[in-house]
Amino acid sequence: MGEPLLTAYLQSLLDKLAPGPLMNFSIQEGFDSELRKWRSMLRKIKLVLGDAEEKQMNDIEVKRWMDDLLLLAYDADDALDDFDYEALQQQNNSSSDPATRSRQLLNMLPLIKMITARFQDIEEQKSDLGLEAKCGVRSSIINKRLETTSLLDSPEVVGREQDVIAILKLMGLSETTEAEGHVNPIIMSSVEEKLEEEAEELISLHFVPFNQNLGKK
Repeated sequence: MGEPLLTAYLQSLLDKLAPGPLMNFSIQEGFDSELRKWRSMLRKIKLVLGDAEEKQMNDIEVKRWMDDLLLLAYDADDALDDFDYEALQQQNNSSSDPATRSRQLLNMLPLIKMITARFQDIEEQKSDLGLEAKCGVRSSIINKRLETTSLLDSPEVVGREQDVIAILKLMGLSETTEAEGHVNPIIMSSVEEKLEEEAEELISLHFVPFNQNLGKK
C-alpha cells in the first residue's frame, strides 16, 4: 500500500467527519465526542505518512503499522457509511418507535468505541516507531516518483492500476478519466493541495501564536 493512496483514504474519512448531516446525527444521538476523537487522531496520523512511507522499506514494524492503519481505515469507512444510512433512515421515518432507535444506537456504540480504541493504538504506535511529521518528506517522495514511476511522460499509466482506480473513485471521478489521459495532472494537483494543507497543520502544531506568548509572563 503506497502512501498517496493511504492518504487519500484518510482524507476521505476526514471529509465524511466534516460538519454536516452525519455529524449532526452524531450530536443528536450523543456519540459526537467519539467522532471528534477520530477526526483529531486522523489529522495527526496523516501528518506522519510521508515519514512512514520512507521507513517502511527498511522497518517491518512500520510496514505492519501502515497495513493495520489501512484495515482500520476500511472499518471506519464502513462504520461511517452505516451511520450515514441510519441518519437517513431516521430522517425519512421521523415517527419511528423511539425504543427501536435506542436499540439501534446501543448496537452502534460498541463499534464506535472499538474503532476509537484502535485509532488510539495506531496513534500511540506512531510515536513508538519514531514517525515524525516532516514537511519536506512527501515532496521528496513525489519527486522520486516523478523520475522513476508511472508519472513519467507516457501515453498510459504503467502499474498500480488498482491504486489509480481507487484514487479516482475517492475523488468522485470515473475510470474513463484515466483512459482520457488526465489521471496524472489530476492526482498531482490533488497532492499539491494536500501538501499545502499539511504544511499549515504543521505550523499550527509547532508554533504558538504571538499573542499567546505575550500573555505568558
